[in-house]
Amino acid sequence: GQLRCWGSNEHGQSSVPKDLGKVSAATSGKSHTCAVRTADGQLRCWGSNEHGQSSVPKDLGKVSAATSGKSHTCAVRTADGQLRCW
Repeated sequence: GQLRCWGSNEHGQSSVPKDLGKVSAATSGKSHTCAVRTADGQLRCWGSNEHGQSSVPKDLGKVSAATSGKSHTCAVRTADGQLRCW
């Protein structure tokens, strides 16, 4: 469905990108938010990137799940089930 966020937005973490589209999953850290796009399975993150937590690796590919903490993000790759964290 459509992702809606509210609360603190000091780093843009609650400002859902207008072109995000429908999502199948979402996760948030202290100052960043990530969502799995339904259309293509890609993970998209926004908000603070002070520790690289919003910089999705270019070679990540489609993901089946994602989670995040204060300053990190992890995702499970659909292709091989590998857990990647950054």
